[in-house]
Amino acid sequence: MEDTILLVDDDEYMLEILDHVLKSAGYKEIVKINDSREVESRLAGVGVSCMILDLSLPYKSGEVVLTETASSHPEIPVLVLTSTLDSSTIVRCIHAGAVDYLTKPVETERFLASVNNLMTISRLRYENKILRDQLISVDDSQSSFASFVTGDPHLRSLFSYAEKVSRTSFPFLVTGETGTGKELIARAIHDASGRKGKYIAVNVSGLDDTILSDTLFGHVKGAYTSAESSRKGLIREAEDGTLFLDEIGDISMQSQVKLLRLIQSGEYYPLGSDICLRTNARIVAATNRNLPELIEQGTFRNDLYYRLRTHWIDITPLRKRKRDIRILFDHFLRQASQKMNRPVPEYSIELINLLSRYDFPGNGREMEGMIYDAVAAAENNTLSIDIFRSKVADLMDESVLRNEPADAILNIDETAFPTIHEMEEILIRKAIEISGGNQSTAAIMLGISRQTLNAKLRKNK
Repeated sequence: MEDTILLVDDDEYMLEILDHVLKSAGYKEIVKINDSREVESRLAGVGVSCMILDLSLPYKSGEVVLTETASSHPEIPVLVLTSTLDSSTIVRCIHAGAVDYLTKPVETERFLASVNNLMTISRLRYENKILRDQLISVDDSQSSFASFVTGDPHLRSLFSYAEKVSRTSFPFLVTGETGTGKELIARAIHDASGRKGKYIAVNVSGLDDTILSDTLFGHVKGAYTSAESSRKGLIREAEDGTLFLDEIGDISMQSQVKLLRLIQSGEYYPLGSDICLRTNARIVAATNRNLPELIEQGTFRNDLYYRLRTHWIDITPLRKRKRDIRILFDHFLRQASQKMNRPVPEYSIELINLLSRYDFPGNGREMEGMIYDAVAAAENNTLSIDIFRSKVADLMDESVLRNEPADAILNIDETAFPTIHEMEEILIRKAIEISGGNQSTAAIMLGISRQTLNAKLRKNK
């Protein structure tokens, strides 16, 4: 939504003063009306965020305009201006729907604080409407998240949530382990937002306060010795768009204070400048660190954390999405083969069985790298299981690498030696548990067909 402010006053001089004050504070879209009879038509034709209304108007009084606006456009918050402090009039205006009132002549600081509050209310009302409209459903085929490869219901529900809240202007925090696709999700949030501006991504890890401030907020000429020209900064580049801050858990406390101000008020200062600028860029942040732990350690601000996580999703690691291993494997295999202009190689069921037992600390990114390497090295159009064994060897039990029977894993002792039938039941139950109840995945882990697994499950009932 555009931050358009409607000024209604029959005093042309007052209109010019208020227009100047608002534009100096960074508000760009100001519509001025000196005839109260024009208000309704302007409200119908312009996307107005809030209205500043003088009560002493000819033709239609301010109270009448207020009542009509509250009836036809209840989403628009109104600030009324009055020349006299008449308590009964003020009470009527508040009951009619006014959010706030000020007496003339208005104090600039108080006026801007009130306008800022009106804009916040306007955005909240707008975003609540967007959420209500989108809560019905999200068409997966049209979703910006449709390209994400997963069969996990929980992850799909996270994507559905992200789609629904993507059009709000509030910050969005994406957390998850390395390799879970946080930046891909940030980009999808921007694509789903409908914002006309650019998607600007910056990794803030390792940047000290000065460099980060310069990178985000820019500088004016002469701000420091080597500043021979002005720099806009990435926050200006992301105007009307999205600014993605990766590794947000690594920024200094000084930088956290500046970021908090940016999120709270949309205001910032370029280095070397005392002119406050405003932005409507949407902030999306990501980290693989545990921010609540950093808060306890005193290295991350509690207030910034809760501002950032107005909207929040935590991406489930691959080791907890066993059913996705086969799905992702086939996806990356097709992708790698296409990029290398090679036919899709064949592979054994033992390979999927092996990978289903691996935790993938690097998540999908690690699997992708494994597969690209294996496709490049494939001979006779067949993937070698030995390449994968060598990559996972340090983190897996040797008995699993050799694909040996369960005695090396289960620490069986001779006093309670299970029968073959009992052993089969144990393995089937464990496979069903690990796969989250997905019988196709469980069958792959056991090295049997799904039909065979179904037959054994019926037999063991």
